[in-house]
Amino acid sequence: MEPNIEIISADEKMLGYIIKKSLLPPKTKFITIPEHPFQLGYIVYPTGGVIPRHYHKPVKREIHNSSEALIVLKGECAIDFYDQQLKLVASRELIEGDIVL
Repeated sequence: MEPNIEIISADEKMLGYIIKKSLLPPKTKFITIPEHPFQLGYIVYPTGGVIPRHYHKPVKREIHNSSEALIVLKGECAIDFYDQQLKLVASRELIEGDIVL
């Protein structure tokens, strides 16, 4: 995995992604796995480049929880990740430009 991306997990369950602002992929890169209902990626094109027209096919999904994306626009903050038993799994410091999903 990319050093600027950290996956937080517990008991083989993914709890979140932390994407550091220093991630600058040289080409288009999707962070989330294709099976994840929320897709997060970096689109990289040269100046004047155009994303080819496309559409997203309907996919029937059964959702059991909510996804959320947070972008630190200014300042810094701490984020805690807990497992299903509300036991603290990880704490991370985020700075301006970091993203958590």
